[in-house]
Amino acid sequence: QFKKVVMKRFLVFVFLVLSTSSFALDGKEILKKMGDVYQNNTVYEFYMRYDLFKGENGTKVESTYDGYFARNKTKTYQKIDKTEFITTPSFCLKISHSEKVVELMQGEPYKNQDIDFEKTIKECKEITLEEKDKNYLITLVLKTNSQVPFTKVKVLVNKSNYHLVQLDMYYWHFEDFS
Repeated sequence: QFKKVVMKRFLVFVFLVLSTSSFALDGKEILKKMGDVYQNNTVYEFYMRYDLFKGENGTKVESTYDGYFARNKTKTYQKIDKTEFITTPSFCLKISHSEKVVELMQGEPYKNQDIDFEKTIKECKEITLEEKDKNYLITLVLKTNSQVPFTKVKVLVNKSNYHLVQLDMYYWHFEDFS
């Protein structure tokens, strides 16, 4: 009787260990879950910091500026350095403080993500997933003839709530930020 109980527990343990790898998330699934979090939450805000480097392998920060993004249902407010965007379904207002220009444009329905991850995933030649403490690090390496303007995108996603922690985008064309 004791042997049967031990054997059953051992088989359950083996099943769980073997099945864990088949249930493990991959980078695509994590990106989808992250997208769902922001699509399903209609009110949120976050602060950003932009660090600009020379080239994909640059280590020296050439320029830094702050940003902010807020969404309330179909309305958004975004500030990137000295430029602000106020967007509603009926209008989009762009205020450039450095150029002292205000532009009023036709509004558009709310689009959740600046980067279309579905399109980006199709353009990838490699997607890797690493676990970093309380986060997932997904690295997307794009095909050389990709229509997406990046060579690589690194996405750091919180494991517990699938919130975006950090997004690093490496443009395929060289930008001189000096």
